[in-house]
Amino acid sequence: MSVQSNLDRFQSKKWGIFHHFLGGNNAYEWNCIVNRVNVNRWAEQLAELGCGFMGITLMQLRHTMLAPNATYDRITGYKPGEACAQRDFVMDLSDALRKYDIDLMLYFTGDGPSHDVSRRACDAFGFSSQKWVEETKKWEYDHDLGFYTEEYVDKWVSVMKEYALRYGDRVFAWWLDGCYEHLYETPEIRDKFLAKFKAAARAGNPDALITFNAGYSFSWQKRGKPFSSTSVEDFTPGEEDSMFELPESRYVDGKQWFAFYCNGFWVDREKMKKGDHMDLVPTAKYTPDEIYDHVKKVNEKGGIVMFDTTFFDYEVIDPRQFHAMSKLKNL
Repeated sequence: MSVQSNLDRFQSKKWGIFHHFLGGNNAYEWNCIVNRVNVNRWAEQLAELGCGFMGITLMQLRHTMLAPNATYDRITGYKPGEACAQRDFVMDLSDALRKYDIDLMLYFTGDGPSHDVSRRACDAFGFSSQKWVEETKKWEYDHDLGFYTEEYVDKWVSVMKEYALRYGDRVFAWWLDGCYEHLYETPEIRDKFLAKFKAAARAGNPDALITFNAGYSFSWQKRGKPFSSTSVEDFTPGEEDSMFELPESRYVDGKQWFAFYCNGFWVDREKMKKGDHMDLVPTAKYTPDEIYDHVKKVNEKGGIVMFDTTFFDYEVIDPRQFHAMSKLKNL
């Protein structure tokens, strides 16, 4: 296979599901959550929906990781199982998805475990998204605390590389969050640092695809459309909480058109305004016909869609979301 062949396979998959797999306040809770999931049940539900690929978080801001990583433990000083899950969840999930020819995408971040409440991982890697607030006497989140350094990036990339080498072609693509413009000293330095992540991904799979999320609010974004912020990526990150305008063609800014509908995508904000607090949880505000029609039209123009999806009690897809996506198997 080649990178272009992998991109063509990605496009042929049409749509996929994403899950933010986070939780646990300590090592025991985190390992209990990871160990309890029946990955075969997850894969069965995706197959029933006709889903072509699945994305999942390896980590996000916290110190916990979804699979063992000796490099991470060595750098931070955490013991095996204290931060990195004891179970190799990614390998197990990959095995389950492969039975149905469902491809696997991994979510990683540029900002690393920068919100580790103990600050152990922050200090070890050399980047933190926390500042001390005297009024509250707490470390609180602040994503504007300086630039990434090359020393930090090299350390954090080494963690990703260990995963990439382990999983090889089991992982067809990587979606990297936290690659915001203001965290790099110059655009040139940003591209240089992002290229290090791309090299790590391709150390395990030379045809791996990658994208880097620049967020919602930067100068190059055209609201309502996916955009590319770097020549280093292969497809648009496409983060959005409502449906994009339909693509004009398969490529935008020279990259594969891709939409990642996440955050409040499923939330019916009109009901929330009326005081229906049940809609503070993800709620299918779109009908199956609306979802089907949108994805079909995106696919016809060469685009791809991924839906952020909730698994109730880490077991079953939110029935309202499942219903909303139920016609996509007919694409």
